[in-house]
Amino acid sequence: MKKVLFVMIVIAAFAVNTKSFAVTPSPIIGSWKVEAPDAPYEYSKSTLVVTETKKVLTAKLVFEGNNEIPVNSFSFTKDIVKFSVNIDGNDIQVTGKLENSKIAGSANTPDGEMKFTAVKGK
Repeated sequence: MKKVLFVMIVIAAFAVNTKSFAVTPSPIIGSWKVEAPDAPYEYSKSTLVVTETKKVLTAKLVFEGNNEIPVNSFSFTKDIVKFSVNIDGNDIQVTGKLENSKIAGSANTPDGEMKFTAVKGK
């Protein structure tokens, strides 16, 4: 009887311990449909693809025609998204805030600040 009780305690401890180490994926991971209405036509719609490898977030922007541009210095902290992207030789600084599966923010471009929104794809 003592052996059965001991085995049950070990199994219960293992089950509790396993759940405590479960990792919740970051809400930023996935594909986001981006719209920047004031940007030049070829850059006004894109998809922001955010992935995580070995606990490091990486991203890329995919424009029409499958033109991909890697994102630099991607960070997501306290619902704030920050990154830079080099478009046509210009480093564009982008900042946005995640709220209810939507990102709203702005990009600092040579032509001035441009607003954007992004909605998480399904």
